[in-house]
Amino acid sequence: MVVGTPDLKQPKAQLDIRQRQTYEHIASLVSTVDRYFGSPLHHFGGDEVAYIWQTEDDNKLFETFLHWLKILQPNKSLILWDDPLTDEGKSIDISKDWIIQTWHNGATQEMLNRGHRVIVSESDAFYIGNSDYDKISSFVFPAHSNILGFEIVWFTSEGDDPNDFHQSWVMDPIRAASQIRRNRNKHEA
Repeated sequence: MVVGTPDLKQPKAQLDIRQRQTYEHIASLVSTVDRYFGSPLHHFGGDEVAYIWQTEDDNKLFETFLHWLKILQPNKSLILWDDPLTDEGKSIDISKDWIIQTWHNGATQEMLNRGHRVIVSESDAFYIGNSDYDKISSFVFPAHSNILGFEIVWFTSEGDDPNDFHQSWVMDPIRAASQIRRNRNKHEA
C-alpha cells in the first residue's frame, strides 16, 4: 500500500494509489470516520504529495484518485490543500465543487479565479510562527462570495513543546483572528 521508503526521520513514502488495496483501505477509513463524526465536510489533504509512482502520467493518476474520492463522498463538501493546483510540475483538473484551502501566499485569488470556494490559510498571515497580530489583522480578504472564511494553522513538529500554547507568539495570532471574526460579525449585523 506504500510506495517509497517509510522512515520517521526522513519520510520518502506515501500511499500507493496504483494499488486496488489502497482504495479499499481508504474507503474503510472514510466510512469509519463518517460513522463517528457525520460531518458534511471532509478534508482529504493533498498537500506534500510527491509524484513518485513512476507512471506515464502521475498527474493523471492523482487526478483520477481525487475524482474517485468525490465519488466515494458524493454528499459531502470535500476540502483539499492548494498544492495539487499550485505546485510546480503538477497539473490536475478537478471539479469546482472541491473547496480549496490555501496555504501558499497569493494562491487565494488564483483559486477564486478557477471558480473554487476557498478557506484562507495563507502561510505568512495565518500560520502560527509566521504570523503575528499585525499580519493577521491587516490581511485583506478578496471581496468574493466564494471566500468561506479563514483558519489559523499551527504547523507542529516533533520537537515542539506543548507549553508553547501559552506563549505570546501563539496567542497573539489567535487574538487577532478573534477580532477578525468579531469585526466580520459586526458588519453582518
